[in-house]
Amino acid sequence: MRTSLIAACVVLIGATAMAASQAGTKPAAKPVAAQHAAMKSEHAAGTIEKFDAATHTLTIKVKGMEESFVIGDKTSLMKGKEKVDAAALVAGSMVKIEYMAVGTTKTAEKIEVSTPGAPKAATKK
Repeated sequence: MRTSLIAACVVLIGATAMAASQAGTKPAAKPVAAQHAAMKSEHAAGTIEKFDAATHTLTIKVKGMEESFVIGDKTSLMKGKEKVDAAALVAGSMVKIEYMAVGTTKTAEKIEVSTPGAPKAATKK
């Protein structure tokens, strides 16, 4: 009887250890909202190379290199103080982009469009 009790305990301990190893020791994933809150906006500025309306992808040239950004439903498009639509994303226009990067995907949050050669706002000294 004693031998079978020990054997039962060994089986129970082994099963418990196996279940624990399969569960792993990874921490629980943060909710998406918490992950987004922990992220910081990044910035880019350059010249529009192209805008693909089908894929909602804006490609700009920054220091001789191309960078692509996804334009989402919540992306704010501005030209000065005026809200504009995607038709303002014309090749050759200058843009300043505030975006969030998740992996290799850069999603634009705010895009400020200006035409080439547009005068800069005068600053007071």
